[in-house]
Amino acid sequence: MLAIGLCLVVVVAWSMLTGFFQKKAPPVTSATQTAGQTAVPTTPGTPAATPGVPAAVAPPAAEEVRRVVEQPGFYRVELTSRGAALTKFELLDQKMWSRDLRWLTVKNGQPVQEVRAQDGPTNLLTSYRPTLLIRLPESGVSLPEPAEQQPYVLASDETLPDQTRRLGFVLDLPDVKVTKTFVFPPKSLQIGFIVDIENKKAAPVSHHLEVDLEGYQDPNQKAGMFSPRVVQNEVLWDKAGKRHNLNLEALLENKADADDLRGGLRWIGIAQQYFIYGLAMPFGSQIGDKQARAKADSLGAISASVVFSDQLLQPGQKLSYPFTLYAGPKQPEALDAVTVNGQTVGMSTAIEYTWGLGAIARPMLWVLRQFFHMSGSWAIAIVLLTLLVKLAMLWPSLKAMKSAKAMQELKPKMDALKHKYPRDDQKNDLNMAMLQLQREHGVSPLGGCLPILLQMPIWVALYSMLGNAVELYRVRLWWIADMTASDPYFVLPLLTGVLMFLQTKQSAKTTPVDPQMKMVTTMMPIMFTVFSIFLPAGLTLYILTNTLLGMVQQEIINRVNKTGAVATVTPAVEVIDAPVKKKPSHGKRK
Repeated sequence: MLAIGLCLVVVVAWSMLTGFFQKKAPPVTSATQTAGQTAVPTTPGTPAATPGVPAAVAPPAAEEVRRVVEQPGFYRVELTSRGAALTKFELLDQKMWSRDLRWLTVKNGQPVQEVRAQDGPTNLLTSYRPTLLIRLPESGVSLPEPAEQQPYVLASDETLPDQTRRLGFVLDLPDVKVTKTFVFPPKSLQIGFIVDIENKKAAPVSHHLEVDLEGYQDPNQKAGMFSPRVVQNEVLWDKAGKRHNLNLEALLENKADADDLRGGLRWIGIAQQYFIYGLAMPFGSQIGDKQARAKADSLGAISASVVFSDQLLQPGQKLSYPFTLYAGPKQPEALDAVTVNGQTVGMSTAIEYTWGLGAIARPMLWVLRQFFHMSGSWAIAIVLLTLLVKLAMLWPSLKAMKSAKAMQELKPKMDALKHKYPRDDQKNDLNMAMLQLQREHGVSPLGGCLPILLQMPIWVALYSMLGNAVELYRVRLWWIADMTASDPYFVLPLLTGVLMFLQTKQSAKTTPVDPQMKMVTTMMPIMFTVFSIFLPAGLTLYILTNTLLGMVQQEIINRVNKTGAVATVTPAVEVIDAPVKKKPSHGKRK
């Protein structure tokens, strides 16, 4: 634990130094900038036309048609016939609302940022461009550009008996016919999305389908260890069951790995800590490899797309591409349920658990929910879960403390051995003598390490689970409006620091601290206090509870040691010149 603390000190110091010397990004200025708005340029570049393939001629522009689809208690979606795409996706469950929403819109021909600083529905589509646009790059047929101006026609709008809403848009060109169908089932955050490509040429045509997602990340909102939690949108995708991500900074620096972006992609999306909208797609040997693309402009507009492998269409042939769009909270069960044509895509990989400890964290989340159903309070549920984990780890904790106590009692004798074998050429003799001494007293040098190593995955998984639990989003904790936000009055962090300080004093009574490490143990409570100031209140409550339970456990152990038989340590001066005594063998073979 001391080594871990020292590592944290180094990390914190390095973070503070780099943050101090790092140059701040220049402020954004523009002639179109207004109060609460930041000018953002349009994303440059569209796929180049394939040589030898003439650009598609769009039919006469039809009047734009907009539709609103609402599933009460779940979401409200707005669609446009321009590009047959989604322009808005609002979560209607009040628990999923947000108090700080930033998005891009177009005013006077320029994309600008708008900010809503009051409570309201969370809109997951924050770009000025629609999402789920399609293109046919490097194909024998082409679609009009820009994609957001493709003049689709609303061909169907029906409500099925089970209250499923179904909309169909058609783009009928001389060489190709594209149909985009949206299916909105009731009481679900999954939306069916089907793209049909029909070859109207008299000759076979090869094509690549590209589907696009759009998002936005305010570049002025920086996330860090010593800053309050802010929304950080990033591009996520799954390749063969492994999660990959690129944040805005990585996108601007072109840090995308080409190998990671190509292969058996299962889904791609734009996500933040607690929410995601992602496009799940079929995968497997019959589908072939896909190519993901991700980019961002200098001020935060994000684009992510997926391009399917080459497919050949015979004259008059139509090929269907099924998708499922999931937009909502990053709850493991909801993400596990995302399927495409009955094929599970494993979208729960969107949740990043530290060290990949999802197999431990998810059962803990289930237990946390059960405690909430029992108590009706997420704060009490966190305390009960922390207590349960503490009880489960009691035996290894006692073993570690017992080993540390035994090693402390042997310290005078071990120091005496060091005086007896001071020279470098006596290292082997010293090591053998120490091992013999520890063996005679039944002390293992690994006795204190192994129990701690067994506990570390449990504690890390618990910490990671609480950091990703959307169940705590917008949950009030006494004076704190949101348990996923930091304590505005620093009460929990300061109380945690005080308890940690008292815990170090409590431990020093039974295990004297090396003078060289005294400053480190004194700095640890201060460091954790500063660290906890910026942590979500739910995590701080866990650290506070764990510290308090640790003090109770230490006090119990101290009382047991006082009443139990404690071996008397031989003074060091008596061992300096005395050889290491061996226990009688009693006739047993060693």
